[in-house]
Amino acid sequence: NIETCIHLHNTSDNLFWDVEHLDIIESHVDDSIYTLKSTKNMLEEKDKFLKASVAITLFDNLIMQKVGQDTEKLASAWNGIRLGQINPNIFLEDISIMNLRLSKIVDLFGSERVPFYGPECGLKGFPSYDCALEYLQIISKSHM
Repeated sequence: NIETCIHLHNTSDNLFWDVEHLDIIESHVDDSIYTLKSTKNMLEEKDKFLKASVAITLFDNLIMQKVGQDTEKLASAWNGIRLGQINPNIFLEDISIMNLRLSKIVDLFGSERVPFYGPECGLKGFPSYDCALEYLQIISKSHM
């Protein structure tokens, strides 16, 4: 009665659909698996489920969402965080964004095929333990 799950960084290779005892698939927030109508068919046909990734966890990407794609601004933000001049929590995504992502995924695939949700990956790259904990608390409060 143990369910198996795999975290994929890219789902363009469909090999995982044919793994008999693989139950739950998860990927990154922006992976196409969460938007393709063919995913719903495959979930049902192969009797698999999705873990909805609702929160971006690459901290550079979180910063760039706020400051843009400029690498100098990214470096400046990291420098400010390291010097204690910038609170890293200002870069955390808002719960409303997570709720929207979750809602879209559940609306497309049905709650019966999306038993879990959470961050897309681990939080090792976060600037501090406290910042990572704050993000996990925000994520755990998200809902539809």
